[in-house]
Amino acid sequence: MPGTDGAPASDTLELARRARRAGLKLQAVSTDKKNAALRAIHESLRVARQRVLEANAADCAEAAQRGDVSGPALKRLDLSGAGKYDTLLAGVQQVERLADPVGRVTLATELAAGGPRLYRVSCPIGVLCVIFESRPDAAVQISTLGLKSSNAVLLKGGREALRTNRALVDAMRAGIAAELGEEAADVVQLVSTRSEVAELLQMDRYVDLVIPRGSNALVRYIQQNTTIPVLGHADGICMCYVDASADADMAAAVVLDSKTQYPAACNALETLLCHKEAAERGVLAQVAATLLQHGVELRAEPRALSYLQDLSATKEGGGGRVVPATDDDFNTEFLALTAAVKVVDTLSDAMAHVNEHGSHHTDCIITQDAAAAEEFMAGVDSAGVYHNVSTRFADGFRYGFGSEVGVSTNRIHARGPVGLDGLVIYKYRLHGNGDLVTQFTDGKREFTHQSLPLKLPAAGK
Repeated sequence: MPGTDGAPASDTLELARRARRAGLKLQAVSTDKKNAALRAIHESLRVARQRVLEANAADCAEAAQRGDVSGPALKRLDLSGAGKYDTLLAGVQQVERLADPVGRVTLATELAAGGPRLYRVSCPIGVLCVIFESRPDAAVQISTLGLKSSNAVLLKGGREALRTNRALVDAMRAGIAAELGEEAADVVQLVSTRSEVAELLQMDRYVDLVIPRGSNALVRYIQQNTTIPVLGHADGICMCYVDASADADMAAAVVLDSKTQYPAACNALETLLCHKEAAERGVLAQVAATLLQHGVELRAEPRALSYLQDLSATKEGGGGRVVPATDDDFNTEFLALTAAVKVVDTLSDAMAHVNEHGSHHTDCIITQDAAAAEEFMAGVDSAGVYHNVSTRFADGFRYGFGSEVGVSTNRIHARGPVGLDGLVIYKYRLHGNGDLVTQFTDGKREFTHQSLPLKLPAAGK
């Protein structure tokens, strides 16, 4: 197919055009048919399980042999452990069960007596280019959410997961084609090379939103090399603040889960803050001892160090240790069994630290004081603010969103785990009967702006 200047179109341009065409057709597909396609995807992925896992094993072996993939990234790459493939399949079914976000009426107004009638109706964003590292299960999450929200998706995974992503995308496309036709399968396409990504980042005519999921370096690169809107987060520096009235056992349990349940995740705890009164009551020492027992290295600033100096790996028996912190530790996403620790004088000091040094992802206060919790949750400028609950809950699947396309720290459009509702925008639909602006400017009619029921008019009315 020729380009707009008459020259042959690149393969990447053709890929983007196919995504646009398929996405536009998907907007007219009913909820029932989209759900049928999701069921077909689930079945296709179920049948392809062995083929996908064999491809994944090859990817994992090659990544380990090259030695250029970090330990946390290798964990995210591996689909073989702890029921990960079953979770992947369950996520497809959860998306099917969710309400269709497209076609919802969020505003209905009769502009004047007898019409016109204005409706604000949700609609898909269009074509999403999602760039992610290590986690091949993200390809399934993103594709199914895209399908349910009538968006086309262009997927670019890391080279370490190339075989796995191909197997997953092939299975999903087969499911879509079986239910909606061969051309419809182009709503899910895989981009293989960095050069293709570089081209796509310049195609604002065909790509409507870029969603990077990965390292700080990846997100920064995307943000600096495209004019297309970018949705995502660069860091996951999440914090737990143990307030003066915190229950020691609860604090130890919540902090432990936040740090160790999956330390390589972007919603894992990286900094522990503790009110001086809680530290004096021994709460900090109890929390620290629990972390040490689970092999966590605590990097403590001098004041925190003074409360923890009697703790040792030998005494606690877990292989963790307490060491002095540097200033950089409080601006670091460790993604490992490491945490920075600081003692603060007041709730206000804790909030100031979170807002200055955090990444505005997810932050938690542990307290028995409801007023302190409310102040923290109102004053901390993060996508997720929690009270007495692990930061690891910051996840689309756990929120009931049917997984997520990513976590956003943006201050416009979607924020936090981005599920179906974050993948739609809206259009204004105006229904009339020959109404003219002139009728209002010459005084024959007046605007009344009366609210109407939040539903579209029946066809022909």
